Amino acid sequence: MLEYSDSLVRIHSIGKYIDKSLTIPGSKSITNRVLLISALNRHRITIRNVLVSDDTNHMLKALKDLGFEVAVYTLQRPYRPEIEDFIGFIQGKVNDSLSVSIGGSLSNDYLNKTIYTGNSGTTMRFLCGFLPLLKGEFILDGDSRMRERPIRDLVNALRSLGVDINDNNGYPPVIVRSKSYVRGGEVVISGSISSQYISSLMMSGPYYENGLKITVSDDLVSRPFVDMTSKVMLDFGVAVKNRDYKVISIPKSFYNRKDDYTVEPDLTNAFYFLSVPCVIPSKISVYGVGAGTVQGDIRFVEVLRELGCKVEVGEGYISVEGDGNPKGIEVDMNDIPDLVQTLAVISLFADGPTTVRNVYNLRIKETDRISAICKEVSKLGASIEEYRDGFKLIPKKSYKPVSISTYNDHRMAMSFALAGLRIDGLVIEDYKCTSKTFPSFWNYFEFLYYNHL
Repeated sequence: MLEYSDSLVRIHSIGKYIDKSLTIPGSKSITNRVLLISALNRHRITIRNVLVSDDTNHMLKALKDLGFEVAVYTLQRPYRPEIEDFIGFIQGKVNDSLSVSIGGSLSNDYLNKTIYTGNSGTTMRFLCGFLPLLKGEFILDGDSRMRERPIRDLVNALRSLGVDINDNNGYPPVIVRSKSYVRGGEVVISGSISSQYISSLMMSGPYYENGLKITVSDDLVSRPFVDMTSKVMLDFGVAVKNRDYKVISIPKSFYNRKDDYTVEPDLTNAFYFLSVPCVIPSKISVYGVGAGTVQGDIRFVEVLRELGCKVEVGEGYISVEGDGNPKGIEVDMNDIPDLVQTLAVISLFADGPTTVRNVYNLRIKETDRISAICKEVSKLGASIEEYRDGFKLIPKKSYKPVSISTYNDHRMAMSFALAGLRIDGLVIEDYKCTSKTFPSFWNYFEFLYYNHL
């Protein structure tokens, strides 16, 4: 049961075993990649299951403002017998998926535009590599937090390719003066801050005059997101060569997809629900994504197994069952950083300490996520040691409900919601910040209580 009051939501615990099957809206990461690539595609196509969220809305609006013909339609939720109860519950409550028609032309008109990206890292960074293919003067700006998130390495890489681009001492806003031509060729860039820099160059690279050869000068963080970019590009007809994440080559080419594209459900968001069995005795199944997914966060199923859950991954579904008593573990989460907060909350109820390492780049996300995690679990009474690149959490046997600060970070709100399933009366502040990637999260979360209380 959830109680809403102004900007707060109070969560009441679930004391009995639950068995729920549901689906999740489309992936934000895939949506914004496909939207950008489709704008360059030679054929007009329809993208289905496009996520409705702040981040994807910023990308859609940017493409419209840049002159692309974007038609948006409501997507009817497909019927599946496995999730009949869920469809009956959610239908009519929310409309969180769209069909978008886009592609077939690239404007050569001169434009003078300011594009606002909010705190959407994918929109800001992907457009940096894309805008030089247009003609005009552009300002890419965002909210106060976006102006604190680094962009210099990407700007310097584009400048070395002949792009007239400047930032504000290494941070947004970014100014791009474009001539609809990028020389391309070879570029060297660091991969230690964000894989989104690499993905930005990759996606627009086929339209650079000499293609693109990206040399990554150090270890690349969040490698699965680069794999995702490669897979989506291949779906649109461009094959990327990746030599051990050190040299990534993109041929001069063009996107030539003729068939419609369906965006997978967002795995990162799915794992807020698939992690419920780590917190309370339950079985949760998510349909629409499973074996063969392009999303690297599928690796979190191995973490769930290590925590002691029974996990089944099939074609188009993932099912997790557990007794709510996870094990303490040590794990390197460099490849799956967006799930660190989820594991931190699970670890509150573990049988021993949990250590997470090699996620330094969490400090430059929507908030300093390492610091935020440490502050909020300390409020609950758990012991936590903060490291430069992670933390060690030592759980206690019981917790009193407190008010959890979310730092305008959607993943703080959704992760700590899990704790409320066991800590009766836990309060989440600024709960609507989930609008960044999952505006309907709380409607979905209510389904856990459906036909239960």
